[in-house]
Amino acid sequence: MKHDCGYTIELCAGIIDKDGLSPREIAHEEVLEETGYNPPIDALELITSCRTGVGSSGSLQHLFYCQVDDSMRVNSGGGIDDESIEVIELSIEAAKTEMFANDEQTGLGRTGGFRFAVCWFNFIKYPQINK
Repeated sequence: MKHDCGYTIELCAGIIDKDGLSPREIAHEEVLEETGYNPPIDALELITSCRTGVGSSGSLQHLFYCQVDDSMRVNSGGGIDDESIEVIELSIEAAKTEMFANDEQTGLGRTGGFRFAVCWFNFIKYPQINK
């Protein structure tokens, strides 16, 4: 797949490689590290756990949701070391557009996890919080 700009749209992510930390705790660390937001750890809601890369690694991915606001911003995020992370904020309508965007036509990659999470938000979570 050709990526004209060299970037992808994806969710906060990390490897579960820290002994003694739960997937929720690691997800919280990644949210802080990558976005600069520090939500309460109990605000991270497990969406689901599923296998990815089943043809190669079959790793288990845990997807969490949390709502953040400006009061939770403690730094600019961007990751650590040589990570090149830019935090983007999308309106509901823009997220819906990104959910079904064609990567080959736009030159920007979107991960399956990102697409699934946006679908979940639009069809499950948003109707609950927008009553």
